[in-house]
Amino acid sequence: MGRHQTFVDVFPPLTFVGNHDVTRIASQLREPGHLGHALSVLFTLPGNPAIYAGDEQGWRSIKYHREGGDAELRWPFPGVPAELGEDGGPHYRLHHELIRVRRARPFLATGRIRVCHLASQQLAYEIT
Repeated sequence: MGRHQTFVDVFPPLTFVGNHDVTRIASQLREPGHLGHALSVLFTLPGNPAIYAGDEQGWRSIKYHREGGDAELRWPFPGVPAELGEDGGPHYRLHHELIRVRRARPFLATGRIRVCHLASQQLAYEIT
């Protein structure tokens, strides 16, 4: 958090929990219910949150450390939204709700981070 704040002091950094170079967030979590925690941090930290295409649908794939090892991260989207399927709906709605929360609080883009509590499995912070 401290390092992130040093960036925010100079420029609004691009923040993300997934991109084309890493295993998708849904595949990294041992507990699927923790996705909401990861996304809550993403959408409340100062900077500009970015969502890797497909993460909002909960797509799962692993980055392999070999030639072509990131090909599985780049799934093609279906031709029309109706072909996405039902299973991505909860992920999409969670992203949508957190985007709504962030838009209602523009100070999150440039605010200051203060860690209120940090323990082995707990983090509480505020943005002012």
